[in-house]
Amino acid sequence: MRYLFAFFLSIICAQLQAQELTFFYQNNLKGAKDARGKVVIPAIYDEIEPFEGRWARAYLEEKTGYLNRAGLEVIPVKFDFIDRFEAGKALAIEGTTIGYIDESGRWKSNIKLQQLQNFENGRAIARYKDRWGLLNDELKWTISAKLEALEDLGLGYYRGKRKGKYGVLDETGARVLAFEFDQIGDFEEGLLRVQRKGKWGLFHQSGSMQIEPKFDALGAFKKGEAEAILKGKKVKVDIDGTLLD
Repeated sequence: MRYLFAFFLSIICAQLQAQELTFFYQNNLKGAKDARGKVVIPAIYDEIEPFEGRWARAYLEEKTGYLNRAGLEVIPVKFDFIDRFEAGKALAIEGTTIGYIDESGRWKSNIKLQQLQNFENGRAIARYKDRWGLLNDELKWTISAKLEALEDLGLGYYRGKRKGKYGVLDETGARVLAFEFDQIGDFEEGLLRVQRKGKWGLFHQSGSMQIEPKFDALGAFKKGEAEAILKGKKVKVDIDGTLLD
């Protein structure tokens, strides 16, 4: 019995040893061989990450998927992004389709979009049915896809357009500035120039209007000062809108 046990143990050890793979390169592409030198994964991938358990992530021409130790693509290398698997599913992106895949690479749920921008802090601007919104990594719209345009201003704010007018929303979809502005600029030193009914004012990153729109023109602020035009006259103002000598 002792000899029989040793025999089976030696077979198991040989199998485990054969499963140990060593990566190699050929023509600048990566593959893997087993302990006997047999090619298990052909050198056709741009990159193969070290195995974690049963699988290794592989990359080819900016696409990704997963290989098993037998060299099979258990998840086809066709996705633009695959997150880590939890409870048998992972967030994935293929082109403009985003959703959750199972461990065979099949979609469990997904949304087919017209455009999808890069995710930042778990959120991405997306176009759906000719309207723009903000989608999170749980596939929920934090800003409903009902806008004519949507742009990331940074600092947790987004510039949106609805019915030809601009407004500002935060990343939860809460409206910070109503859709009543003709123009909304970009943040400069935490300040945002805005135009309403032909007059310019200033929005502060804290979430409040720093200067109500009243200037005919308002330049960029440098060291807390900016040139402006008020009632046809050139003036200099501080960030509170106070006229300077």
